[in-house]
Amino acid sequence: MKKGKALLLIAMLFLGNSWAWLPAAARFTDSAQNPGNAFAAATQFPKDFYLHNNPTPPTGNTNSQAVLPADTSSPTAAALYNYDQDRDGFAGLIVNRGASGVGETDLSKHQVWRSSSLSGGQDLAGTVTVELWTAIKDFGQNKAGEVTVFLRDYSGATYTEIGSGTLYQANWQSGSSTWVKKTVLVSGLSYTIPPGNRLEVKVIVGNSAGDDMWFAYDTTTYASAVGIPKV
Repeated sequence: MKKGKALLLIAMLFLGNSWAWLPAAARFTDSAQNPGNAFAAATQFPKDFYLHNNPTPPTGNTNSQAVLPADTSSPTAAALYNYDQDRDGFAGLIVNRGASGVGETDLSKHQVWRSSSLSGGQDLAGTVTVELWTAIKDFGQNKAGEVTVFLRDYSGATYTEIGSGTLYQANWQSGSSTWVKKTVLVSGLSYTIPPGNRLEVKVIVGNSAGDDMWFAYDTTTYASAVGIPKV
């Protein structure tokens, strides 16, 4: 046996199955192949648009604001502040019951969240899932709740309604004395928001609610969001 081969054999016996001494190119070998296209258009991937306060992350109480931001950055704040100290002294945001629909203009009866301009547009197909942390005012028990969510395409000047969904429950709190997460489904969608336009989310509380309702968002615990499915 030649000297070089003997030294290599000794090294292999000493190292066993550890191949860390080999160059990276030698350690990694081809395995299972990716069957099909590994990439898709950005709008095809599922994503969440989180509902935020302004400023975000929140650092203290604020007055109510007609339009709040929504984006794909998950909340980072731990504390839930009062987002409408000009209306009441409680954490979160109050929306008064009795809104007339998507055209409601009374700021106390609806809340709007809006994304920034969508550089690549956004496909909305099938069912969008809107998860909201909510409560009957004062965590009232044995009262009905009714929340409607409208999704709209905002061009900067005009609106196009994309779809809406309503959730009604006769006992909204179901015995809970704190915030409860509810899911509103907006189904049957087949729409593309063009590049440069914005996704708008408008929330109202219907006449069938037993009282005004509170909404919590923009915290790690209460991360209210709009879930966009993969196209």
